[in-house]
Amino acid sequence: MRFLLFFGFTLLIGCSQQKLPSGSHELKFEASIWQNEESANWNKDGVTIRQKMLGSLIGENVAGKNREQLIQLLGQPSTKMDPDGAGPTLSYPTGPQRDSYMAIDYEWLIIEFDASDKYESFYLASD
Repeated sequence: MRFLLFFGFTLLIGCSQQKLPSGSHELKFEASIWQNEESANWNKDGVTIRQKMLGSLIGENVAGKNREQLIQLLGQPSTKMDPDGAGPTLSYPTGPQRDSYMAIDYEWLIIEFDASDKYESFYLASD
């Protein structure tokens, strides 16, 4: 029975981390660094600072927060993915697209909210 519980827990943890591309779990999230727009710029490692903090951000910092709390944490969202800025999501550029043969697009963190304006989910999009 213990083996089954351990196996199930391991599978659950492994699946939850597979939602994010490679390099997403390299740095602990720090709001002051994330809020610096330079943190989404390409670097010689091929993975931006924001991309390296993404796992920590999603895993430890967004659950239970509302829209205003997340804007305080992450800074002003971009309006590129939501031109009028009043949509049901927040969007933040994370850097050049990862895990792609021809990475020519930019990767975006999209944060979705429930009806009470609390964090519900996220996904990564490309432009």
